[in-house]
Amino acid sequence: MDDSRISLQAAIAAVTPISSHAYHALLPLDHCHGTVAHGGFLASLILHTVQKHFNSTLEKYSQPHAFSLHIIFLRPATAGSASLKVQDVKPGPGVSVTNVILDQKGKERVVAYASNVNMHSERGITYDIGYRMDPKPLSADLNKLAGGMDGGWVGWAFPWHPESLLKAATHIRAFFPINGPPRPNITDVWLTPCSASDTFTTETLGSVADTWHRMPENNLPNTVWSNASLVSTANQSAQGLIKDTEIGRRPPSHFYPTLSMSLEIKRSLPPEGVKWLFVRAQAKEVRNGRMDVEVMIFDQDMELVALSHQICLVIENTEVLQEKKARGGKL
Repeated sequence: MDDSRISLQAAIAAVTPISSHAYHALLPLDHCHGTVAHGGFLASLILHTVQKHFNSTLEKYSQPHAFSLHIIFLRPATAGSASLKVQDVKPGPGVSVTNVILDQKGKERVVAYASNVNMHSERGITYDIGYRMDPKPLSADLNKLAGGMDGGWVGWAFPWHPESLLKAATHIRAFFPINGPPRPNITDVWLTPCSASDTFTTETLGSVADTWHRMPENNLPNTVWSNASLVSTANQSAQGLIKDTEIGRRPPSHFYPTLSMSLEIKRSLPPEGVKWLFVRAQAKEVRNGRMDVEVMIFDQDMELVALSHQICLVIENTEVLQEKKARGGKL
């Protein structure tokens, strides 16, 4: 990864308090699609702001862990300065609820509600109810994946390019099943940070929940971002048959802006973070330009870490469409 770029952890850690209930943040281009901030980045930014708020203004409640986050994306948030206002909706000894509003240029861009507890001290009924992923994901040896040698998976990181519309995707290396997903509506992927010094922390789960292959690409004609195309591109890149600069400039045929996202954190990650997380994303229907997505995040031992449900738009990239028409229907 280009060392001049801002890592996810560094970007969200730059949140600074203005008052007891107001914070300032900078949304860097490194975590944008075009100039629009990545929804997962904003979710992680809000999680960090909430934790900072509970470590300062609401410190007496000793509830540093957000276990539930509900976000509505009202308007696109763009690269640049942003303010976050926190309202203490229901502070209490068991569960506390806060409301976070991200504002730019006097307009509300994102509204969120977070529920916090102390996961280290809470007690309650806990047992395995017998859920298992169906279909079962392909097994992976993470030691082999780290060395790029697991024959069942192929790894690839979207190359950074100054003209890329997908800069937010360049911070993570993703490993896909080489024979494709078990079903076209499913994405299975192992994720690890590109930078050797980065890890996934609890605060970055918002970003992880929004980092998965958009499965409608598997059904779109002439797309270069289907699961099969990704595997082919990764193999060609590894063999030097295609230049990363060419891939980095390749525009997506569709955009998938998030309308709403909910995140439930089952287990907090260790303070030092982890290097690997497994994500399964599953859509049930694309209808009238909207798509539902259920996301499950597991640690390297396949323990459930978090769940997310999202509603996304499916929007054709008009610039790509115009270029396609100019080329006689070919991308």
